[in-house]
Amino acid sequence: MMPDRAHQFLLSWIQALNHQGVGVEPLCAPDVRVSRYGWDAERDVVVQHLAGTGAVREWLALLRPVCQFSLDGEIVQEAGGQLRVRYRIVATDDFVGGGTWRLQLDDAGRLSTLEHRPDDLAVRYR
Repeated sequence: MMPDRAHQFLLSWIQALNHQGVGVEPLCAPDVRVSRYGWDAERDVVVQHLAGTGAVREWLALLRPVCQFSLDGEIVQEAGGQLRVRYRIVATDDFVGGGTWRLQLDDAGRLSTLEHRPDDLAVRYR
């Protein structure tokens, strides 16, 4: 996967997360799979599996519009073509967090798999 292509995908993905008019369908393969991990004691536990663009669309619809995602580091290509990148999330109600996305894009540059791995919550948010 070309870094520029991955970067362009991630910018579009962030627009979708931030409710900026980008739909899921052009970004995700029809059989996309998302694994959402927990934080703290559940950091290595998948707490939710999403399969298909409909499930991803429903997940994004649940994200609060006051939450704004951004990239928080360089895109790293791992073995097998998987990509890893840090993200940051800031909400206007004084929440700041982040985590790591591990993702695979298909040959068309669409999201095929995503591991959404948030960092542990800061003490003030527990």
